[in-house]
Amino acid sequence: MVLSTAVTRHDPIPLRPAQLNAVWAVIDVKLFRRELAERDFLRFMANPVASIDWLIPLFDKLILYGYTALAWRIAQEVYKPVKESPELIGDAASGFGAAAFMLVWQSVYERLVQGQPVDRDEIKTALQGFDYQVDDVYEEMLRILSGEETLDDVLQRDSSRYLRVLNLLFCRYMLDQKQVNFAAADLMWYGAMECIRPGKPDNSKGSPQKPLDEFLKLRHQRLVEYVTGRLSFLSNQRPNAFGVLWGIPYVYDFLLAQGAVSQRIHQAALDTAQTLKEQIIRENISALWQYDFVHSWSRPDSIDPDLFKEEAELFRRTFTENVKLPPRSPKISLDSQGGRGKARYGGRRKISRNDPCPCGSGKKYKKCCLNRNR
Repeated sequence: MVLSTAVTRHDPIPLRPAQLNAVWAVIDVKLFRRELAERDFLRFMANPVASIDWLIPLFDKLILYGYTALAWRIAQEVYKPVKESPELIGDAASGFGAAAFMLVWQSVYERLVQGQPVDRDEIKTALQGFDYQVDDVYEEMLRILSGEETLDDVLQRDSSRYLRVLNLLFCRYMLDQKQVNFAAADLMWYGAMECIRPGKPDNSKGSPQKPLDEFLKLRHQRLVEYVTGRLSFLSNQRPNAFGVLWGIPYVYDFLLAQGAVSQRIHQAALDTAQTLKEQIIRENISALWQYDFVHSWSRPDSIDPDLFKEEAELFRRTFTENVKLPPRSPKISLDSQGGRGKARYGGRRKISRNDPCPCGSGKKYKKCCLNRNR
């Protein structure tokens, strides 16, 4: 990505309310087919305030599919009119500003990796329309992105910065290892952080020590509330819900690699996310293709390759088929040790004889599907 403040000027005819759903549906198909072009968004951008309920989820999809250049241009053009509109309540412009901020710093990181110089004034110019004070964060961002400051340094000096530094390191990890842009990684990260216990690492007994299990433990109920709230009928944040839920394995794989959480907390997070994913897949089976961006990312290290491929094929089949899932889900295959198995759409988990059967019958596992799976 090249830092630029140039914006495509246009004067298309704004969309009438009756046209918004139809144009939105066309863009959804083009996103799924990876055929999107900037001209497809011009009429949304002509009146972003009137089309905000359609523009927000489409913008999130651009980020999650990796259309960073187009997302950057849209953010430049719509941020100010959306932010200043008296017709909109809340901070409707925040998503556009946050994405622009992270995309600019991705460009900085890419320059650092290539050994190119970084110009503070150029960054300030690029972000001047987004209400960010670059001088307040410039030195810290450069230290973290360049690797000059490590996570252990932060724990020793100022634990209040711990999550902020982890966030940037996660963005680096996702770009380098999974080919996911900074803005998409940032969306996953902040959604995940909404689902842990708030606060900061406890250093009341001196410097906090890793792993910080209780601090970074994924809370089941918070994840359920976060995802289902954004998937509600009137919500314009459905892509965000899929991005965050499917992003949980990436976040906790990263935290485990950093030594920030133990194997126990890592596995618990995977199991919690997987259980909810299976529910969301069933409840949205006819529309899964609309969220296939989750398979445009490189596979999480903790997810079995065959299961990742199977899930991707399921999502894509829903574009052309009326897919019906069998009533028993997830399918469990026990290994030779007789207790650990693979959920049909994700990671590994242990099922005890006295647990409720995963087929949903309401019976104990030993009295239902245990013998069938042997």
